[in-house]
Amino acid sequence: MQSDWFKMKNNLVALQQKCKKEEETLKSKKIQIKHAELSLSELQKRRKHALQELARLAAEKAAMGKEKNSLEFVLKESRCRQHELQRQRESSISEHSVVMSVLEREEMDRQLDCAKTDLFAEQRRSREKLESMQDQKLEETCEHLQIVTDSEGLLRSRCACLEEKQKQDKEKIEAAEILVNKLQGELGECTMKKDTLERTLAQKELQLLEFQEQQRALHAERDGLRGALQLLKSQHSCVVKDAQEQTQRMVQKEEETTKLRDSLEQQKQEAKRREAELLAGASQHVKEAIEEERRTCEAEKVEAVQLHCGILEEEFRKRLGNMRSEIQRERSGALALQQEVAELKTVRPLTGDITEKSRAREQESLLAAVCQTLKEEHEAKYQRLQKDVTQETQKVVLQLEVAQKETERLRRMLEEQEGSCNQINAGLEQQIQ
Repeated sequence: MQSDWFKMKNNLVALQQKCKKEEETLKSKKIQIKHAELSLSELQKRRKHALQELARLAAEKAAMGKEKNSLEFVLKESRCRQHELQRQRESSISEHSVVMSVLEREEMDRQLDCAKTDLFAEQRRSREKLESMQDQKLEETCEHLQIVTDSEGLLRSRCACLEEKQKQDKEKIEAAEILVNKLQGELGECTMKKDTLERTLAQKELQLLEFQEQQRALHAERDGLRGALQLLKSQHSCVVKDAQEQTQRMVQKEEETTKLRDSLEQQKQEAKRREAELLAGASQHVKEAIEEERRTCEAEKVEAVQLHCGILEEEFRKRLGNMRSEIQRERSGALALQQEVAELKTVRPLTGDITEKSRAREQESLLAAVCQTLKEEHEAKYQRLQKDVTQETQKVVLQLEVAQKETERLRRMLEEQEGSCNQINAGLEQQIQ
């Protein structure tokens, strides 16, 4: 059986080599046919180009015919012009034969002779030019036509040779394809025998692979158990580390809560201090304005200014009451925040149980969120209150400035009236004197 296998294998190799040689010969024949087709297409292109050149020459010949006709037309026109001049000369001679002098007749004869010589010279030059152009174009056309005809004959003969060669190559290719088909049939039979032997060998190899697969599965199971054990160890260490970190974060949260409470207390003290400063500054501005009004204006104007200042004081008292109520609400919000912080501090510490750890995490996140929210609300309220106080202070200052300007205007009016009164008194005194 082993000897049959080797013989079959050798026969198969020989057949494969033979098929490879035949395929190479087929490839070379196909390449030759492709080259022949390329040369044939090149010849066809050249033939097409020659036909185009012939058409171009025919078009040039037609153009030359048109040019000849135009020259003949010019020649006819010149002849007509000559006859017209001749008629004019004869008519002028017949009309003025009695009056015309000898000199005038000689001058006209001379002009006529010059015109005739010019006309004849122009006719001769145009005729010579037309004949030379016709001869040259005819010679060029004949030469080019002969060249094109010769090249076309060569192309036709070469095309016939190439077609004959292509036919022979086609017959050779068909014979080679028949031989290749025969060899492929023999190769198929050898392949079938080879497949049967390979199937038996594959069965043995499959059995060996199954044993190896079982061995790998056992090794993989052992590695998986080792990995699971290692994973459990790492998870245990992570849980212990996480519990320690949670405890540390709770301590940090308590410290942050204490700092937040201290900052709230400082902000309340700052708000009280600013309230007192604003109240003292506003009262001082109002008193100064009232005192200035009393000193600089007359009784009626002073009463008007006092009335205006009273209105301003009333408005300021109302706004100050609003500010105090806002500060009171802020204090109540701070007390509520302190109560929530105290309630959150009563949360039970962490235990070793996983459920208690998750609950502690939730409480911690809730505490952080509540603290952050309350802190943001407190900061927003404080900023709004500070902005309102600043705006109210600016409004009061503006109103005081307006009152000062009004007082100044009234003072100037009083001075003007006093001046006018003094002038009137002075005038009266002068009149009395």
